[in-house]
Amino acid sequence: TPIKSSAASDVYKRQIHNHPKSNPPLPSSDDLAYFTSLEIKYGLVTNKEGTFILKNTEPSQNKDKSEIIKCVGASIEDTMKKDFTRDTGISAPSTLYEGKPVKEYTSEELKYFEERDKYVNKHKNKYKKLYENKLSDYDFEIKFLY
Repeated sequence: TPIKSSAASDVYKRQIHNHPKSNPPLPSSDDLAYFTSLEIKYGLVTNKEGTFILKNTEPSQNKDKSEIIKCVGASIEDTMKKDFTRDTGISAPSTLYEGKPVKEYTSEELKYFEERDKYVNKHKNKYKKLYENKLSDYDFEIKFLY
């Protein structure tokens, strides 16, 4: 249903997304695509470790770039995974498919996520800068509150 009121529309364009099981609170490539495709101006991704604040200063322009911005997010995710594997020697289990429901993960897959999340959280400032640098090309302002 289209939103007719400008006040309702403004509220709709501010989204909070909770990642309770994820550590740190970094947006996924899907989050970025969601925020941009719906022209959301302010997005929050939060969990017990902190909050990621995304300001989309050009929502109407970025709407048409949501797939490109999703790829930017995916490249950041790939960098985190590669860094983790390189620095720890821990590889993703061969059964891993990250799109399935959490309750379907094996104990080996859950352990991998736990270790990877610890690694990313330990190096969060590096990834914070990566998000800032990559998304500034699309006029996003990024803040992390830890």
